Amino acid sequence: MTPLERAARIARRPGRAGLTAALLCAGLTGSPPAVAAQSKPRIEVVFRYDDFSSVSFTGFETRLLGVFQKTRTPLTVGVIPFPVAKNFLDPSPQPTMPLTEEKSAILREAIQAGIVEPALHGYSHQARPRPFWGQFSEFKGLGRDEQMRRLREGRDFLKTSLNHDIRIFIPPWDAADATTLDALQSLDFLGVSAGFDGGVVLVPESTSLKFLPATSDLPRFYESLRSARKSDCSSTVLVVLLRDADFSEVDGKRSFISLEAFAEMLTALSKQSDLSVVRMADVMSRPEYGPGLFVKNKKFVSAESLIYPWLTDLFNLNNGYYLCAANIAVVYPRAAKLLAAYVALVLIVCFAVAFRSGQWIFPKWPWSAAAALFLTFSVLVFLAYDIQRDADMTYKGMTGLLMFAGFLLGQLAALAWSWLGRRRRFEQGPLEEWRI
Repeated sequence: MTPLERAARIARRPGRAGLTAALLCAGLTGSPPAVAAQSKPRIEVVFRYDDFSSVSFTGFETRLLGVFQKTRTPLTVGVIPFPVAKNFLDPSPQPTMPLTEEKSAILREAIQAGIVEPALHGYSHQARPRPFWGQFSEFKGLGRDEQMRRLREGRDFLKTSLNHDIRIFIPPWDAADATTLDALQSLDFLGVSAGFDGGVVLVPESTSLKFLPATSDLPRFYESLRSARKSDCSSTVLVVLLRDADFSEVDGKRSFISLEAFAEMLTALSKQSDLSVVRMADVMSRPEYGPGLFVKNKKFVSAESLIYPWLTDLFNLNNGYYLCAANIAVVYPRAAKLLAAYVALVLIVCFAVAFRSGQWIFPKWPWSAAAALFLTFSVLVFLAYDIQRDADMTYKGMTGLLMFAGFLLGQLAALAWSWLGRRRRFEQGPLEEWRI
Protein backbone atom coordinates (compact mmCIF):
# COMPACT_ATOMS: atom_id res chain seq x y z
CA MET A 1 0.00 0.00 0.00
CA THR A 2 1.45 3.36 -1.05
CA PRO A 3 1.66 6.32 1.36
CA LEU A 4 -1.16 8.15 -0.40
CA GLU A 5 -3.34 5.04 -0.35
CA ARG A 6 -2.81 4.88 3.41
CA ALA A 7 -3.64 8.57 3.48
CA ALA A 8 -6.89 7.96 1.64
CA ARG A 9 -7.90 5.27 4.11
CA ILE A 10 -7.16 7.61 7.03
CA ALA A 11 -8.90 10.49 5.25
CA ARG A 12 -12.19 8.57 5.26
CA ARG A 13 -12.19 8.65 9.06
CA PRO A 14 -14.41 11.35 10.55
CA GLY A 15 -12.99 14.48 12.03
CA ARG A 16 -10.29 16.96 11.15
CA ALA A 17 -7.66 14.90 12.97
CA GLY A 18 -8.13 12.18 10.37
CA LEU A 19 -7.52 14.65 7.57
CA THR A 20 -4.35 15.97 9.17
CA ALA A 21 -3.10 12.46 9.78
CA ALA A 22 -3.81 11.61 6.17
CA LEU A 23 -1.76 14.51 4.89
CA LEU A 24 1.10 13.77 7.24
CA CYS A 25 1.01 10.15 6.08
CA ALA A 26 1.16 11.28 2.45
CA GLY A 27 4.11 13.55 3.17
CA LEU A 28 2.37 16.70 1.93
CA THR A 29 2.50 18.84 5.03
CA GLY A 30 5.41 20.80 6.36
CA SER A 31 8.56 21.39 4.36
CA PRO A 32 9.53 19.31 1.30
CA PRO A 33 11.61 16.19 1.80
CA ALA A 34 15.38 16.50 2.17
CA VAL A 35 15.97 15.25 -1.34
CA ALA A 36 14.12 18.29 -2.66
CA ALA A 37 16.40 20.59 -0.71
CA GLN A 38 19.45 18.88 -2.21
CA SER A 39 18.55 18.80 -5.91
CA LYS A 40 15.87 21.50 -5.87
CA PRO A 41 14.01 20.49 -9.05
CA ARG A 42 11.15 22.84 -9.78
CA ILE A 43 7.94 20.77 -9.97
CA GLU A 44 4.82 21.93 -11.77
CA VAL A 45 1.56 20.03 -11.31
CA VAL A 46 -1.33 20.17 -13.78
CA PHE A 47 -4.69 18.77 -12.66
CA ARG A 48 -6.87 17.52 -15.52
CA TYR A 49 -10.53 16.54 -15.18
CA ASP A 50 -12.31 15.01 -18.19
CA ASP A 51 -15.90 14.29 -19.28
CA PHE A 52 -17.58 17.48 -18.02
CA SER A 53 -20.85 17.60 -19.99
CA SER A 54 -24.61 17.90 -19.81
CA VAL A 55 -24.83 14.23 -18.73
CA SER A 56 -22.10 14.25 -16.06
CA PHE A 57 -22.60 14.56 -12.28
CA THR A 58 -23.58 18.21 -11.82
CA GLY A 59 -23.79 18.19 -8.03
CA PHE A 60 -20.39 16.57 -7.60
CA GLU A 61 -18.70 18.75 -10.23
CA THR A 62 -20.06 21.90 -8.60
CA ARG A 63 -18.53 20.81 -5.30
CA LEU A 64 -15.26 19.79 -6.97
CA LEU A 65 -14.90 23.16 -8.68
CA GLY A 66 -15.74 24.76 -5.35
CA VAL A 67 -12.76 22.98 -3.80
CA PHE A 68 -10.43 24.28 -6.50
CA GLN A 69 -11.89 27.77 -6.20
CA LYS A 70 -11.61 27.78 -2.39
CA THR A 71 -7.96 26.70 -2.52
CA ARG A 72 -7.21 28.96 -5.52
CA THR A 73 -5.87 25.98 -7.49
CA PRO A 74 -6.00 25.93 -11.31
CA LEU A 75 -7.76 23.05 -13.08
CA THR A 76 -7.91 22.03 -16.75
CA VAL A 77 -11.39 20.70 -17.58
CA GLY A 78 -12.07 18.58 -20.66
CA VAL A 79 -15.58 19.48 -21.84
CA ILE A 80 -17.77 17.38 -24.16
CA PRO A 81 -19.91 19.81 -26.18
CA PHE A 82 -22.47 17.33 -27.63
CA PRO A 83 -22.43 14.10 -25.57
CA VAL A 84 -24.63 11.19 -26.62
CA ALA A 85 -27.60 10.63 -24.34
CA LYS A 86 -27.22 6.91 -23.63
CA ASN A 87 -23.97 4.99 -23.92
CA PHE A 88 -20.58 6.37 -25.00
CA LEU A 89 -19.44 2.90 -26.10
CA ASP A 90 -22.47 2.20 -28.32
CA PRO A 91 -21.65 3.26 -31.92
CA SER A 92 -25.27 3.10 -33.09
CA PRO A 93 -27.10 6.41 -33.76
CA GLN A 94 -28.05 8.21 -30.54
CA PRO A 95 -29.49 11.62 -29.74
CA THR A 96 -27.04 14.18 -28.40
CA MET A 97 -27.47 16.52 -25.45
CA PRO A 98 -25.59 19.81 -26.00
CA LEU A 99 -23.96 21.42 -22.99
CA THR A 100 -26.77 23.05 -21.05
CA GLU A 101 -26.88 26.65 -19.88
CA GLU A 102 -26.73 25.41 -16.28
CA LYS A 103 -23.47 23.55 -16.87
CA SER A 104 -22.10 26.39 -18.97
CA ALA A 105 -22.81 28.88 -16.20
CA ILE A 106 -20.97 26.69 -13.67
CA LEU A 107 -17.88 26.67 -15.87
CA ARG A 108 -18.14 30.34 -16.80
CA GLU A 109 -18.09 31.33 -13.15
CA ALA A 110 -14.97 29.22 -12.52
CA ILE A 111 -13.31 30.57 -15.67
CA GLN A 112 -14.00 34.16 -14.68
CA ALA A 113 -12.55 33.43 -11.26
CA GLY A 114 -9.33 32.37 -12.97
CA ILE A 115 -9.61 28.77 -11.76
CA VAL A 116 -10.73 26.70 -14.76
CA GLU A 117 -9.02 26.34 -18.10
CA PRO A 118 -11.51 24.69 -20.53
CA ALA A 119 -10.39 22.19 -23.16
CA LEU A 120 -12.28 20.41 -25.93
CA HIS A 121 -12.81 16.75 -25.03
CA GLY A 122 -14.11 15.30 -28.26
CA TYR A 123 -17.34 16.16 -30.02
CA SER A 124 -19.91 13.65 -28.70
CA HIS A 125 -17.47 11.20 -27.06
CA GLN A 126 -19.28 8.41 -28.89
CA ALA A 127 -17.10 5.48 -29.90
CA ARG A 128 -16.86 4.57 -33.54
CA PRO A 129 -17.38 0.90 -34.50
CA ARG A 130 -14.43 -0.78 -32.90
CA PRO A 131 -12.03 -2.38 -35.37
CA PHE A 132 -10.82 -5.94 -34.89
CA TRP A 133 -7.33 -4.63 -34.15
CA GLY A 134 -7.52 -1.44 -32.18
CA GLN A 135 -9.05 0.53 -29.34
CA PHE A 136 -12.09 2.68 -28.68
CA SER A 137 -11.89 6.03 -30.42
CA GLU A 138 -14.04 8.88 -31.64
CA PHE A 139 -11.65 10.59 -34.04
CA LYS A 140 -9.00 8.03 -34.95
CA GLY A 141 -9.59 6.71 -38.46
CA LEU A 142 -12.08 9.39 -39.55
CA GLY A 143 -11.48 11.36 -42.74
CA ARG A 144 -9.92 14.79 -42.50
CA ASP A 145 -13.07 16.70 -43.48
CA GLU A 146 -15.16 14.99 -40.81
CA GLN A 147 -12.50 15.51 -38.14
CA MET A 148 -12.23 19.17 -39.12
CA ARG A 149 -16.01 19.56 -38.88
CA ARG A 150 -16.25 18.01 -35.43
CA LEU A 151 -13.29 19.94 -34.05
CA ARG A 152 -14.48 23.27 -35.49
CA GLU A 153 -18.11 22.87 -34.39
CA GLY A 154 -17.15 21.64 -30.93
CA ARG A 155 -14.64 24.43 -30.39
CA ASP A 156 -16.96 27.18 -31.66
CA PHE A 157 -19.86 25.93 -29.56
CA LEU A 158 -17.78 25.92 -26.37
CA LYS A 159 -16.23 29.27 -27.20
CA THR A 160 -19.71 30.79 -27.45
CA SER A 161 -21.14 28.94 -24.44
CA LEU A 162 -18.20 29.63 -22.14
CA ASN A 163 -17.10 32.98 -23.56
CA HIS A 164 -13.52 31.71 -23.64
CA ASP A 165 -11.03 30.57 -26.26
CA ILE A 166 -10.56 26.82 -26.62
CA ARG A 167 -7.00 25.96 -27.64
CA ILE A 168 -6.37 22.53 -26.09
CA PHE A 169 -7.78 19.23 -27.33
CA ILE A 170 -8.13 16.10 -25.17
CA PRO A 171 -9.13 13.19 -27.45
CA PRO A 172 -11.59 10.68 -25.97
CA TRP A 173 -9.83 7.48 -24.91
CA ASP A 174 -6.57 9.32 -25.71
CA ALA A 175 -6.97 8.06 -29.28
CA ALA A 176 -5.95 10.31 -32.16
CA ASP A 177 -3.99 9.96 -35.38
CA ALA A 178 -1.87 12.05 -37.75
CA THR A 179 -5.04 13.36 -39.41
CA THR A 180 -6.26 14.65 -36.05
CA LEU A 181 -2.98 16.49 -35.50
CA ASP A 182 -3.12 18.01 -38.97
CA ALA A 183 -6.69 19.20 -38.40
CA LEU A 184 -5.82 20.65 -34.99
CA GLN A 185 -2.90 22.56 -36.45
CA SER A 186 -5.08 23.90 -39.27
CA LEU A 187 -7.59 25.14 -36.69
CA ASP A 188 -4.83 26.89 -34.70
CA PHE A 189 -5.06 24.75 -31.56
CA LEU A 190 -2.19 25.19 -29.14
CA GLY A 191 -1.75 21.56 -28.17
CA VAL A 192 -3.13 18.13 -27.47
CA SER A 193 -3.19 16.06 -24.29
CA ALA A 194 -3.21 12.49 -25.60
CA GLY A 195 -1.81 9.52 -23.74
CA PHE A 196 1.18 7.37 -24.57
CA ASP A 197 -0.62 4.01 -24.65
CA GLY A 198 -2.55 3.68 -27.89
CA GLY A 199 -2.62 7.42 -28.37
CA VAL A 200 -0.96 9.34 -31.17
CA VAL A 201 1.38 6.87 -32.88
CA LEU A 202 2.91 8.96 -35.65
CA VAL A 203 3.82 12.52 -34.69
CA PRO A 204 5.09 14.74 -37.53
CA GLU A 205 8.24 16.58 -36.49
CA SER A 206 7.06 19.64 -38.41
CA THR A 207 3.88 20.13 -36.37
CA SER A 208 3.59 23.29 -34.31
CA LEU A 209 1.36 21.58 -31.74
CA LYS A 210 2.50 21.08 -28.18
CA PHE A 211 2.02 17.77 -26.32
CA LEU A 212 1.33 17.21 -22.63
CA PRO A 213 -0.21 13.82 -21.76
CA ALA A 214 -1.51 12.71 -18.39
CA THR A 215 1.41 11.15 -16.51
CA SER A 216 -0.24 10.08 -13.27
CA ASP A 217 -3.54 9.79 -11.44
CA LEU A 218 -4.67 10.54 -7.92
CA PRO A 219 -3.88 7.12 -6.38
CA ARG A 220 -0.33 7.29 -7.79
CA PHE A 221 0.21 10.98 -7.20
CA TYR A 222 2.48 10.76 -4.16
CA GLU A 223 4.76 8.17 -5.79
CA SER A 224 4.97 10.36 -8.89
CA LEU A 225 5.77 13.41 -6.78
CA ARG A 226 8.49 11.53 -4.93
CA SER A 227 10.03 10.40 -8.24
CA ALA A 228 9.90 13.95 -9.60
CA ARG A 229 11.81 15.20 -6.57
CA LYS A 230 14.57 12.68 -7.33
CA SER A 231 14.87 13.64 -11.00
CA ASP A 232 17.90 15.22 -12.64
CA CYS A 233 15.71 17.85 -14.33
CA SER A 234 15.79 21.45 -13.20
CA SER A 235 12.05 21.57 -13.90
CA THR A 236 9.55 18.71 -14.11
CA VAL A 237 5.85 18.52 -14.94
CA LEU A 238 3.28 16.16 -13.45
CA VAL A 239 -0.12 15.92 -15.19
CA VAL A 240 -2.59 14.31 -12.78
CA LEU A 241 -5.78 12.86 -14.26
CA LEU A 242 -8.73 13.18 -11.89
CA ARG A 243 -11.72 10.84 -12.21
CA ASP A 244 -15.07 11.29 -10.51
CA ALA A 245 -14.84 7.70 -9.25
CA ASP A 246 -11.74 8.71 -7.24
CA PHE A 247 -14.01 10.51 -4.79
CA SER A 248 -16.23 8.97 -2.14
CA GLU A 249 -19.02 11.40 -2.99
CA VAL A 250 -19.45 9.54 -6.32
CA ASP A 251 -18.28 5.98 -5.65
CA GLY A 252 -18.27 4.94 -2.01
CA LYS A 253 -16.76 1.50 -2.68
CA ARG A 254 -13.96 2.14 -5.17
CA SER A 255 -13.20 5.73 -4.18
CA PHE A 256 -9.81 6.92 -3.09
CA ILE A 257 -10.43 10.13 -1.17
CA SER A 258 -13.19 12.50 -0.07
CA LEU A 259 -13.59 16.05 -1.34
CA GLU A 260 -12.88 17.38 2.13
CA ALA A 261 -9.59 15.49 2.35
CA PHE A 262 -8.75 16.50 -1.23
CA ALA A 263 -9.20 20.16 -0.28
CA GLU A 264 -6.74 19.68 2.58
CA MET A 265 -4.33 18.04 0.14
CA LEU A 266 -4.50 21.00 -2.26
CA THR A 267 -3.92 23.39 0.62
CA ALA A 268 -0.86 21.38 1.65
CA LEU A 269 0.45 21.41 -1.91
CA SER A 270 0.28 25.20 -2.00
CA LYS A 271 2.72 25.30 0.92
CA GLN A 272 5.40 23.24 -0.82
CA SER A 273 8.28 25.56 -1.73
CA ASP A 274 9.44 23.40 -4.64
CA LEU A 275 6.01 22.94 -6.18
CA SER A 276 3.34 24.95 -7.98
CA VAL A 277 0.04 24.05 -9.63
CA VAL A 278 -0.34 25.55 -13.10
CA ARG A 279 -2.63 25.43 -16.12
CA MET A 280 -1.90 23.13 -19.02
CA ALA A 281 -1.56 26.06 -21.43
CA ASP A 282 1.14 27.58 -19.20
CA VAL A 283 3.31 24.54 -19.90
CA MET A 284 2.30 24.09 -23.54
CA SER A 285 3.29 27.67 -24.33
CA ARG A 286 6.96 26.73 -23.96
CA PRO A 287 8.86 25.58 -27.05
CA GLU A 288 10.44 22.50 -25.43
CA TYR A 289 7.07 20.73 -25.16
CA GLY A 290 6.85 20.07 -28.89
CA PRO A 291 6.73 16.74 -30.76
CA GLY A 292 10.37 15.84 -30.12
CA LEU A 293 10.04 15.58 -26.34
CA PHE A 294 6.72 13.73 -26.65
CA VAL A 295 8.19 11.06 -28.94
CA LYS A 296 11.15 10.53 -26.59
CA ASN A 297 8.84 10.22 -23.58
CA LYS A 298 6.61 7.80 -25.48
CA LYS A 299 9.57 5.52 -26.23
CA PHE A 300 10.60 5.48 -22.58
CA VAL A 301 7.08 4.90 -21.26
CA SER A 302 6.55 2.09 -23.80
CA ALA A 303 9.70 0.36 -22.56
CA GLU A 304 9.12 1.08 -18.85
CA SER A 305 5.53 -0.23 -18.90
CA LEU A 306 6.74 -3.63 -20.13
CA ILE A 307 9.06 -4.21 -17.18
CA TYR A 308 7.90 -5.71 -13.90
CA PRO A 309 7.34 -2.95 -11.29
CA TRP A 310 9.80 -4.38 -8.76
CA LEU A 311 12.51 -4.17 -11.42
CA THR A 312 11.65 -0.56 -12.27
CA ASP A 313 11.78 0.22 -8.54
CA LEU A 314 15.12 -1.54 -8.21
CA PHE A 315 16.66 0.40 -11.09
CA ASN A 316 14.90 3.69 -10.24
CA LEU A 317 12.84 3.81 -13.45
CA ASN A 318 9.43 4.66 -12.00
CA ASN A 319 8.53 8.26 -12.72
CA GLY A 320 4.94 9.37 -13.28
CA TYR A 321 6.11 12.75 -14.55
CA TYR A 322 6.99 14.16 -17.95
CA LEU A 323 10.68 13.50 -18.47
CA CYS A 324 12.96 16.30 -19.58
CA ALA A 325 15.48 15.70 -22.37
CA ALA A 326 18.42 15.37 -19.94
CA ASN A 327 16.62 12.73 -17.89
CA ILE A 328 15.58 10.73 -20.94
CA ALA A 329 19.21 10.52 -22.08
CA VAL A 330 19.99 8.74 -18.80
CA VAL A 331 16.97 6.54 -18.08
CA TYR A 332 15.92 5.43 -21.57
CA PRO A 333 19.12 3.45 -22.37
CA ARG A 334 18.85 1.88 -18.92
CA ALA A 335 15.23 0.92 -19.51
CA ALA A 336 15.97 -0.43 -22.99
CA LYS A 337 18.83 -2.62 -21.72
CA LEU A 338 16.77 -3.88 -18.80
CA LEU A 339 13.84 -4.68 -21.10
CA ALA A 340 16.10 -6.54 -23.56
CA ALA A 341 17.61 -8.59 -20.72
CA TYR A 342 14.15 -9.36 -19.33
CA VAL A 343 12.83 -10.45 -22.75
CA ALA A 344 15.85 -12.69 -23.34
CA LEU A 345 15.62 -14.24 -19.85
CA VAL A 346 11.90 -15.11 -20.11
CA LEU A 347 12.28 -16.51 -23.63
CA ILE A 348 15.33 -18.62 -22.75
CA VAL A 349 13.82 -20.05 -19.55
CA CYS A 350 10.49 -20.93 -21.19
CA PHE A 351 12.24 -22.31 -24.28
CA ALA A 352 14.45 -24.55 -22.11
CA VAL A 353 11.50 -25.83 -20.05
CA ALA A 354 9.42 -26.64 -23.14
CA PHE A 355 12.36 -28.18 -25.00
CA ARG A 356 13.38 -30.51 -22.17
CA SER A 357 9.77 -31.48 -21.51
CA GLY A 358 9.23 -32.17 -25.21
CA GLN A 359 12.38 -34.29 -25.41
CA TRP A 360 10.98 -36.52 -22.71
CA ILE A 361 7.27 -36.55 -23.64
CA PHE A 362 7.09 -36.43 -27.46
CA PRO A 363 8.98 -39.71 -28.16
CA LYS A 364 6.78 -41.59 -25.68
CA TRP A 365 3.46 -40.12 -26.78
CA PRO A 366 3.76 -38.75 -30.33
CA TRP A 367 0.19 -37.43 -30.30
CA SER A 368 1.09 -35.10 -27.42
CA ALA A 369 3.22 -32.96 -29.75
CA ALA A 370 0.23 -31.92 -31.85
CA ALA A 371 -1.89 -31.29 -28.74
CA ALA A 372 0.81 -29.21 -27.02
CA LEU A 373 1.52 -27.13 -30.13
CA PHE A 374 -2.17 -26.48 -30.75
CA LEU A 375 -2.84 -25.49 -27.13
CA THR A 376 0.20 -23.22 -26.87
CA PHE A 377 -0.48 -21.52 -30.21
CA SER A 378 -4.16 -20.98 -29.30
CA VAL A 379 -3.27 -19.34 -25.98
CA LEU A 380 -0.68 -17.15 -27.72
CA VAL A 381 -3.24 -15.95 -30.28
CA PHE A 382 -5.84 -15.32 -27.56
CA LEU A 383 -3.39 -13.25 -25.52
CA ALA A 384 -2.40 -11.18 -28.56
CA TYR A 385 -6.06 -10.56 -29.43
CA ASP A 386 -7.02 -9.69 -25.84
CA ILE A 387 -4.13 -7.24 -25.46
CA GLN A 388 -4.76 -5.40 -28.71
CA ARG A 389 -8.44 -4.91 -27.85
CA ASP A 390 -7.37 -2.55 -25.10
CA ALA A 391 -4.42 -1.22 -27.10
CA ASP A 392 -2.48 -1.18 -23.86
CA MET A 393 0.43 -3.59 -23.60
CA THR A 394 1.64 -3.92 -20.01
CA TYR A 395 4.28 -6.04 -18.34
CA LYS A 396 1.65 -8.70 -17.59
CA GLY A 397 0.56 -9.01 -21.21
CA MET A 398 4.09 -8.97 -22.55
CA THR A 399 5.26 -11.57 -20.04
CA GLY A 400 2.40 -13.84 -21.07
CA LEU A 401 3.24 -13.43 -24.74
CA LEU A 402 6.93 -14.09 -24.09
CA MET A 403 6.20 -17.17 -22.01
CA PHE A 404 3.98 -18.84 -24.56
CA ALA A 405 6.20 -17.76 -27.44
CA GLY A 406 9.10 -19.43 -25.61
CA PHE A 407 7.00 -22.53 -24.98
CA LEU A 408 6.01 -22.69 -28.64
CA LEU A 409 9.59 -22.33 -29.87
CA GLY A 410 10.78 -24.92 -27.35
CA GLN A 411 8.09 -27.39 -28.41
CA LEU A 412 8.95 -26.89 -32.08
CA ALA A 413 12.63 -27.42 -31.29
CA ALA A 414 11.81 -30.59 -29.30
CA LEU A 415 9.66 -31.86 -32.16
CA ALA A 416 12.46 -31.16 -34.63
CA TRP A 417 14.96 -32.88 -32.32
CA SER A 418 12.70 -35.94 -32.07
CA TRP A 419 12.18 -36.08 -35.84
CA LEU A 420 15.88 -35.69 -36.60
CA GLY A 421 16.69 -38.43 -34.07
CA ARG A 422 14.26 -40.82 -35.70
CA ARG A 423 15.58 -39.96 -39.14
CA ARG A 424 19.17 -40.49 -37.99
CA ARG A 425 18.31 -43.88 -36.53
CA PHE A 426 16.50 -44.84 -39.71
CA GLU A 427 19.48 -43.87 -41.89
CA GLN A 428 21.90 -45.78 -39.65
CA GLY A 429 19.81 -48.91 -39.98
CA PRO A 430 19.39 -51.59 -37.28
CA LEU A 431 22.03 -51.97 -34.63
CA GLU A 432 24.82 -54.52 -35.30
CA GLU A 433 23.51 -57.11 -32.85
CA TRP A 434 20.14 -57.19 -34.55
CA ARG A 435 21.51 -57.82 -38.02
CA ILE A 436 21.21 -61.35 -39.42
